Amino acid sequence: MTKALFRITILATFALAATFACAVPWQISETVDEMTDELSYLVHAPGSVVRLTEYMSYRPELVVKVTPKCTTESGSLKYAGAVYFAIETDGLRRGQCEVVTRFDREKPTAETWNTSTDRHAAFAPDWKRTISRLSAATNLTVRYTTTLGAVRTATFDVCGLTNALKQVKTRFLSQQKK
Repeated sequence: MTKALFRITILATFALAATFACAVPWQISETVDEMTDELSYLVHAPGSVVRLTEYMSYRPELVVKVTPKCTTESGSLKYAGAVYFAIETDGLRRGQCEVVTRFDREKPTAETWNTSTDRHAAFAPDWKRTISRLSAATNLTVRYTTTLGAVRTATFDVCGLTNALKQVKTRFLSQQKK
């Protein structure tokens, strides 16, 4: 009797942990290009607070941009996309910057990411592979160097991206029916 009760307690603990594993859910917003009327979805998750000084800090954001193109006969969604992280201060290096990423407890990987013209965002070079890795992970750690040479590290809770992308598909298909 005691063993059965112990097992139930452990299972309940794991179920509770799984319920709260996605601490901050992905947020989804829609944007429409004013020139082409093309609908895009921004699926974003806030990062950990990055402290600049004793008095200044900011919270970077990880964004998965999805621009649906069509659905296939099997019902899967074909889309164009991008994955980038955005920062509010401390601009990134012009043109490109080295970004080190670590998914969960995997070995860190260094890549060269393109930066936005305002130097407040860096874009993953292979967005499809990055989305695939994000979908399989629960945490992403990003390390980058600012224009002033300061090394910054941000952590993102990326749990639940697959569900967020399913919501994007549902929203897109409901828009198509209108």
